[in-house]
Amino acid sequence: MLRWCERHHDRVLVENGAKRMETGMTQSTKGENATSRETPPVQRSMIRSEELFGGRRELGILHGGGMYRLSLTRQGKLILTK
Repeated sequence: MLRWCERHHDRVLVENGAKRMETGMTQSTKGENATSRETPPVQRSMIRSEELFGGRRELGILHGGGMYRLSLTRQGKLILTK
């Protein structure tokens, strides 16, 4: 079974049972005093790319009725294409 995890502004499709790390993040609105209007930490699921790819260099992501391809380059960068 597959589900979506959010990481910062990115979304990543992961399989249940994959190891995940939780991280706390705070957000404040630009121009506001951070000490007076801090929001509580947001827990975001994170997964290492090595776990996501599982030794492969490419994987498919189904989203909104379309198929996307997430590729790992030789330089270690990620490319998402439709």
